[in-house]
Order: sequence, then C-alpha cells, then structure tokens
Amino acid sequence: MNIATRRIDWYLVLGLGAILFLLANNVLAFSVAKAVRGEADPFGSVEITFLTTPECPDCFDLGPLRDYLEQNGVRSDQIKEVAYDSNAGQKLIKAHDVSSVPTALIPGSLTDLEFMAGVVENLGQVKNGAFVITELQPPFVDLASGTIIGRFELTVLADATCTECYDPALHDQVLGRLAMKPFAKTTIDIGSEEGKALVESYVITSVPTILLRGDLDRYSTLQDVWTSVGTIESDGTYVLRQGVANMGTYKRISDGMIIESTQATN
Repeated sequence: MNIATRRIDWYLVLGLGAILFLLANNVLAFSVAKAVRGEADPFGSVEITFLTTPECPDCFDLGPLRDYLEQNGVRSDQIKEVAYDSNAGQKLIKAHDVSSVPTALIPGSLTDLEFMAGVVENLGQVKNGAFVITELQPPFVDLASGTIIGRFELTVLADATCTECYDPALHDQVLGRLAMKPFAKTTIDIGSEEGKALVESYVITSVPTILLRGDLDRYSTLQDVWTSVGTIESDGTYVLRQGVANMGTYKRISDGMIIESTQATN
C-alpha cells in the first residue's frame, strides 16, 4: 500500500469529525497549559481561509473543521470563506499551489504545535507558508481538469410486494460508513417497466439491491470490498449481488422465494 492510499484509508476510517474530536481535546489541553504559563493563545491572531466551491454544494464538507476551530478559540470572524473561482481565490490557489477544492489554508506556524502532527502527516502539507488540506474525500473539484471528482448516482431496486424484505434505506447507512454520499438517488420498483429492464439488462437475481453509477474509482475503500459483494458491469455500473444476503431478508426473483438472512447489517 503506497503512502497516498494509507493516508486516505486512515482518513476514511477515522472521518474528519473523529479527527477533529481528537484534536479538540489536544487543543483544549494545550490552551490551558499556555494560559497557566501566562503565554499568548496561539489562535489569538490566526486568520484561516476556506476556499469554497459554490457550484458544488455536495463537495467535501469543511463544516466540521469550522466547528472545531470555533470551539477551540478561533473566532468566527477569523475564518474567511473565499470562492475558489474569484480573483482572491485564484491568487491564493496560485500562491499555495492548490490542486483541488474545497480546502482550508491554515497558517503554517500552527503545524509546529504538537496536536497538529497527525493532521499534517495524514491530511495535507505545508505549501508556501500555509498548511493545505490535500487529502480530500470525494467529491471535490480537480483544478487541473475543472471537473468534479467522485460524484455518483444511487439506484435502489425495490419490491413493494415484499413486506418482509430488508429496508433499502440501510444502504444509505452502509455507504455512509464508506464516507460516500450519492449526488442523486432513485428508487425503482421491480414491477415497473424500468425495473424489469434493469433486471434483464444486468441479470439481477435478488431484491432489494442497489446499482451505483458514476465516478467511483476514487473511493478506495469501496474498491477494496466491492469484489466480495457485487460486480462491475461492462458499462461501469456497480451491481450489488452476493452482498444482498448481508443486508437482511430478501426475495429471490426466479421463484419469488423469501430468504431470511442470518448476516443482517446493523
């Protein structure tokens, strides 16, 4: 496993919220220690810039970072939001060699603090005097190509007649654990013409199930597990197959038999 993959996997396992929770405890202890020694608060004069993506509201969420900073001494007026495609945003992108957005630019002096060590190692790097978050979880905007990386659509294939079947909403929870959120979601019943067409086109044998379409290559954890739960079709569609049994009770399409699973997802 290369360094980039290890960093991304570490990020996915902990999640930004969990990372910031750990940081918050360190920041609080650090600030108290500084106060006891009569030293200045290291956040007192800090100015942090969030480079935002107004046209991509579903892109990487910097909200938890803002909450963490404000909870630990940074005033709201010390955090500036600058649209990446504005004149000011473009100057910052050039000055700090930013390759993807949204991101945060944090004064490099803060990287000298002990509590920042894990973040610096795993989530970004210092570029021309500012710490830049570079390990972004999709979706995000790739500035070189101008495209949004990591957007995908979720199609739920359900069966309204199967009242015993597991709740397809469980798939939202599972995707959430993989730090994945679909840009669009559609539910199609197996009894509809569209549903029948999907069953025939992808030789689907069980319902409920899901199909994923879009830019999925960037989700490393999905890639690691998908071969054990589903297939990738010739058109790039990800179809959940053997993984259906892990979700709960389902219906076998060929004979309508209801099959109870002993490996239901919690």
